[in-house]
Amino acid sequence: MLGAALAVCCGSVSFLQRLKSETHQAHLDLEKAMPLGQPDLNLTGYGRALQAFSAVVPALEQRLLALPFPPEFQVASGVRAASLIEDLRVLGLEAASPSRAWDTLTLDEGLGALYVLEGSRLGGAIIARSLPPLGLSDTHGASYFAVTPDLSPRWKNFQAALERQADKQTAPTPQQSSRGQKQLLAPS
Repeated sequence: MLGAALAVCCGSVSFLQRLKSETHQAHLDLEKAMPLGQPDLNLTGYGRALQAFSAVVPALEQRLLALPFPPEFQVASGVRAASLIEDLRVLGLEAASPSRAWDTLTLDEGLGALYVLEGSRLGGAIIARSLPPLGLSDTHGASYFAVTPDLSPRWKNFQAALERQADKQTAPTPQQSSRGQKQLLAPS
């Protein structure tokens, strides 16, 4: 089993720990490139960030919905593209042209991309705190970052599902999953 192989090669390092470690730099690079959460954030920067997300999130969510994830990953209940598009409408902006980079995303890579999307909810909770001074709220222009009551349990459930998947014979390696994550964090 993969879990046993990971324990032999990597000690007690979990699949999630390895996935996080292998994509840490890409995550930091994305944070530096985005104005979200910065003290000088303005509506223009916020709108540009949403437009950048709109090139990725809707197409990626469509692809993830088409992949055969086990039900415990709750992919359908996690889609947020409609909120993103609505936020752009509130700001008077158009969505960007969708990326086709996701058309060939495999299930293994999809796990990595799903890890980023689910984890971004946590970052979204932090970003949401900086938006009221811009006149934005979870019902006006910032619904994509809205904090939901199930935020923490959803993340914990997702992590547990990912670890269970890593323990199965058919589980992806952290390298396979990190490809999907890196592609989402730093698309070319």
